[in-house]
Amino acid sequence: TVTGNSDTSKVYTGLAQSVSGFTATGLVNNEAATVLRGVSASGSGTNAGSYAVAPTGTDANYTLTFVNGNLVIGKAAATVTASAASKTYDGLAYTGGNGVSYSGLVNGETSAVLSGTLGYAGTSQGAKDAGSYLITPNGLSSGNYSIAYVDGKLTVNKASLTVTALDDSKTYDATPYTGGKGATYVGLVNGQTPVVLGGTLIYGGSARGAASAGSYVITLSGLDPKNYRVSYVDGQLIIMPAPPVITVTSTTPPAPDTTPFADTGGGQGTGGNTGSRGVTVSLDPTGVVSVMVPREIATGASDFSFQLPEQITQDVPVGDVIQVKTIGGDALPAWLKFVPESNTFVSSAVPQGALPMEVVVTFGGKRSIVVISERESGSCAPAATQC
Repeated sequence: TVTGNSDTSKVYTGLAQSVSGFTATGLVNNEAATVLRGVSASGSGTNAGSYAVAPTGTDANYTLTFVNGNLVIGKAAATVTASAASKTYDGLAYTGGNGVSYSGLVNGETSAVLSGTLGYAGTSQGAKDAGSYLITPNGLSSGNYSIAYVDGKLTVNKASLTVTALDDSKTYDATPYTGGKGATYVGLVNGQTPVVLGGTLIYGGSARGAASAGSYVITLSGLDPKNYRVSYVDGQLIIMPAPPVITVTSTTPPAPDTTPFADTGGGQGTGGNTGSRGVTVSLDPTGVVSVMVPREIATGASDFSFQLPEQITQDVPVGDVIQVKTIGGDALPAWLKFVPESNTFVSSAVPQGALPMEVVVTFGGKRSIVVISERESGSCAPAATQC
């Protein structure tokens, strides 16, 4: 009996592989298989699979029986690894993947020799929220490769969100300030509104509990969104001085004051705390400049002027220019001008309802608030003809 040799240890290489030779049983007188000079056996193959090693031939001394041997080429090991991916939270579900890499392909072969269609599964599919997820490749097959898949990682990073406290203002009323005026949100994606944010917006800073006239900081905190990285921007609270209350207690009518205004055309008054037409100017310890305009001037389409206190203007660096805007960052209205040469504000035809008004004065990196308000100029007794 002649049996072809077998080899079951071979692995796919992309090249032809073969087995040859045979063994023989039934030989007499201790003869070896080499006496069968007319017999041979061989088998070959390239792709993974099983191939016959078939003996053939004849011999003058023996009646031969042939048994095939077996050549087995096993599949090569190939690894398909999903590439990592990342994105910033956008409120949309993730689908697909970021490609794969291949290892183990032999003889210069590429992924083109693989059958099937590359697909992706895992926790990444449909993921929306910030976090880490698995990208699992699948869908490929091959007759020559045993394919192993390695997961990749999807990282959904938090989106940047800026929450800015709105500025607020009030007139001094001795009541401590609480809460805030709200906030603006920049960075919400996909049409989302602040209702998607976790936590509770909390107001703090020096504005909390503030009661005296001055400038204070409104800070924000408390939000805890899972999909946003929050940056807070402070707002400003301005508490304006209350108009002075003048009470007339004399029962004797005062003599009429026939002295005309020293400057009826809006000229400068004298002294660091006085403007034209009865305007008073004061500077509180917080740096807020309070300008009080008599009501008959403020509501009578009249004009007035005042100069910034010397304590403010003495710090202006040489060559620097004082910048003046409204508290909202706009240019001054048409009825109010600033004359930088004399550090003077000049008004003309003050419209009804224009006061109170807040103005921001900046120079050299410093900032002061000017609050222009109207005040009662006094009360008149019945017999008086002028106040």
